[in-house]
Amino acid sequence: MPSALDTPRGAAELSESLLPQLGNRWLHTQAVAARAQEATAAVSKADRDLLVAAAWLHDIGYAPELRDTGFHPLDGARHLESLGAPARLVALVAHHSGAVYEAEQRCLSEELAVYEREDSAVLDALIFADMTTGPAGQSFEFDQRIDEILVRYEPGSEVHNAISRARPYLGAAVERTKRRMAAFTSLPPSQRAFIDGSRWWPPTLFAVEHQDVELLARLLDAGADPDEGNGATPLTHAVETEGDSALQSGDPLTVATTAVLLAYGADPDLPDATGETPLQVAERYNHAPAIRLLRRYLPGDRSGKRQPI
Repeated sequence: MPSALDTPRGAAELSESLLPQLGNRWLHTQAVAARAQEATAAVSKADRDLLVAAAWLHDIGYAPELRDTGFHPLDGARHLESLGAPARLVALVAHHSGAVYEAEQRCLSEELAVYEREDSAVLDALIFADMTTGPAGQSFEFDQRIDEILVRYEPGSEVHNAISRARPYLGAAVERTKRRMAAFTSLPPSQRAFIDGSRWWPPTLFAVEHQDVELLARLLDAGADPDEGNGATPLTHAVETEGDSALQSGDPLTVATTAVLLAYGADPDLPDATGETPLQVAERYNHAPAIRLLRRYLPGDRSGKRQPI
């Protein structure tokens, strides 16, 4: 029985049935999958197999038998959809490496928009794996990879135009992944295992949930983003955890987790997915120490609010 397509084994089997005939494309795909395996430190344990599977499958749309529109992210995604692959896997293949920019060049934006793009650590890591691997599997730095693509495709071509426009977006994804990898790998093995036990929590939110100030500071000092969450922001969750802990235990309110996040540059006005800001959470819990601390960091002008994550 074939393995599930959202597992590394199942994805590798499908990729190997389609791409070896394409020579360097197959070498590139194998190297991107290996690079994605290295980048699993940048995503939650629950998403690691999905990331590697997407890496194995990101270029299957180049296979001659799958060619329809000639736009490989779309052709690959459609094939996976026809096989009943999970929607997240299909969408990751559809949107890998800034595909939306090339879709615009090819007048295929509506067709690509059928697949919802997830702006996540998983997509960032997939971009990292592809954008640091050369066309024959070489290990490249990001700028080297982009420059190689711009040389390989003529100025004015769809790919040349798309990559030129996508460069800042792709570079930002690569840098975010590097920071996440560095933050996670900087931890002692025992702490890595502790975080992995949660499966779903990003490391910073995991540290906040457990009010582990030492772990949180270690992650942030290694480059973790103090604003990256999964619906809740680290700061809104810190204030809520501190407030709820005091209510449940009857102990005095603490502000240590909130203070560490602010010290490392967390945005004091960044709302969570529901639109609630850290100050509003603090007011809801009557968390006076957090209210005082947040007001010290809040700008006088609130006009430039950032969007929820």
